[in-house]
Amino acid sequence: MERRFAGEAPPSVESGTKHFPPKTKVYCFPAQWGDGYEKIVVIGRHRGSHRYVRMVIPSRHVTHWRMKQVYSPKVLRLIKDGRQHFWKGKQDVEQALRYLLQRDIAEAAKRPPLN
Repeated sequence: MERRFAGEAPPSVESGTKHFPPKTKVYCFPAQWGDGYEKIVVIGRHRGSHRYVRMVIPSRHVTHWRMKQVYSPKVLRLIKDGRQHFWKGKQDVEQALRYLLQRDIAEAAKRPPLN
């Protein structure tokens, strides 16, 4: 999670999201609704309570996509308790990761520079 634009004109730059502070590691589920991964289900530490929560956020707020194995028992429990779809294997994750990285590069080229 990094900077995002908020408001109308002139847009202000805010850090993180309403629920997650900046640089929060979030664990992402695969696409759920066929919306091109515009909104995603994630698990991360909440800004206020510092507990792990599962929620839907716009994928444009997630940056620095990486693939890592999950070891945290709390995160694993939230993954298993959810009724979302799961990744079928490492190849599916790698394919989604390539797509997301290319999409982020294309979107970054369209954005105005941050001052």
